Amino acid sequence: MIELDAKAFNDYLEHEGLFDTIKEREENGSLDKDAKENYSKHVKPLLQVSDKRTKGFNTVFGYPVELLLLATPII
Repeated sequence: MIELDAKAFNDYLEHEGLFDTIKEREENGSLDKDAKENYSKHVKPLLQVSDKRTKGFNTVFGYPVELLLLATPII
């Protein structure tokens, strides 16, 4: 959990190009309110090492942005 004061959060939103969220904060009167962000990273392996191939490469996790491979990666 990341806690930011109102100015820092608004600056972050602008830096990330989240203008709809800035507009929403303006409309609901929360531009001057501090914010908390629940931040997390998700890792998805894209390479397999060894002769054994599995189908994990094409598992869909439902993340907002996700790389989906069409075939097992071969190196």
